[in-house]
Amino acid sequence: QDLNRRMLDRRARLTLIDPQVVSGMAQTNARDSLDVSRDSQGRTWSAATQVLVPKHLAVRYAMPDEVLYSSTFFHMATDIALPLIALLFAGAATWFAMEYWAIRPIERLRRIAKHYGAGLVPEDHVGDAFEPQELLELHEEMVAMAARVDLRDRHLIQIAKQKDALVRELHHRVKNNIQVVLSLLSLQARQLETPEQRAPLEQIQARVTALALVQRLIVESDDPAHASTIDVQLLLADLCAQIRRSYPIQTQRIKIECDCVPLPVATDLAVPISMFVVEALTNAIIHAFPGDATGQVHVSLRVDTQKLVCLQVCDTGVGWAETTSKLGTGHSLLTAFGRQLGSKLTLSPYNGGGSCVGVSFLLTSP
Repeated sequence: QDLNRRMLDRRARLTLIDPQVVSGMAQTNARDSLDVSRDSQGRTWSAATQVLVPKHLAVRYAMPDEVLYSSTFFHMATDIALPLIALLFAGAATWFAMEYWAIRPIERLRRIAKHYGAGLVPEDHVGDAFEPQELLELHEEMVAMAARVDLRDRHLIQIAKQKDALVRELHHRVKNNIQVVLSLLSLQARQLETPEQRAPLEQIQARVTALALVQRLIVESDDPAHASTIDVQLLLADLCAQIRRSYPIQTQRIKIECDCVPLPVATDLAVPISMFVVEALTNAIIHAFPGDATGQVHVSLRVDTQKLVCLQVCDTGVGWAETTSKLGTGHSLLTAFGRQLGSKLTLSPYNGGGSCVGVSFLLTSP
């Protein structure tokens, strides 16, 4: 009855046997015995014998090994697969949580920071409802901070524009004041009768014109509020042209040449450079070509690889041996302008008969 209630495998074999028939069966003493054998088809069978009634009845149960141990393989596969499946589910849950609770909010904060760094106000949009409250608050604070910074930047831009307008107005007023001084000097020079009487005022007028030229280049800069440099090539070219206009009679027989490389210099160097060139040119025109002598004056500026600037004004006139101008006011002014440039004044002959005045100084960063 007990065996009938059990669901035995159809491939199993259950046999009731007489223990007296089988040799040694009575000595099993109710202990299990497991036998392994092969049938005619080569299949392996495992069999167990159990004594039910000593010396009278025993039961033998046999099953193919492929069926007997199939459940074992199933349990082993299950024991391996279930942890893997649980690990995959845990990884998916972790990824989902990290994606929606950390990665996406941090990515949105990164975009906000990128917009903020580019000077743009990030869009204020609400995050997902299940995001951490701390990240949502941080997002709102960053958007509010960007808006405050944008407002401050607009205010600073407005102040900078007002400052730029004031600087432009200041430069224009300085330029106008210099023009008034030049007009007064010109008016005063016209009242003098002889060229010898007008010469000192004309020299002063040329020096003031050099200052006016520097101021004009600053005013014509694209950004006068930050015009810290002036192109010395344009400066010296305009100075030579201004000298030609100031001495129209002398420049008909004296040729003025300007050979300068493009070089941005600081405005505090542009003033002594222009004053040095004007003083050297006027001295050459007035003293180097007496009478109706002809010749040329050459202005040159070169820069070597060590940023050493060499500025020279040379003429083909009578030279230093025939004039005492180097001992006068002009020489003192040239020496003073050279000292402002951090250099000593150098005097040398030019082309066997003329003269050169020059200074050499290191070019500093503006």
